[in-house]
Amino acid sequence: GGTNRRRRGGGDCARLIRLQLGRAFEGRPISDIKATDVARAHASWNDTPRAANHALSVLSKLLSWAEQQGYRPHG
Repeated sequence: GGTNRRRRGGGDCARLIRLQLGRAFEGRPISDIKATDVARAHASWNDTPRAANHALSVLSKLLSWAEQQGYRPHG
């Protein structure tokens, strides 16, 4: 049997980054984003919990990638 989960396309991720992550962290260097900033942003998206959790997942992957590439310190 199949699943009922809908796969998010690239357009959804781009929109999420632009609307939620962009607004929360606009103009801030990725190296300056701290765990407390992420927690505060996630809490501010409480009106859209599913999108908030997806944004958190995307942000986690982005920050991990930035660490691997040397754009921010590990940890």
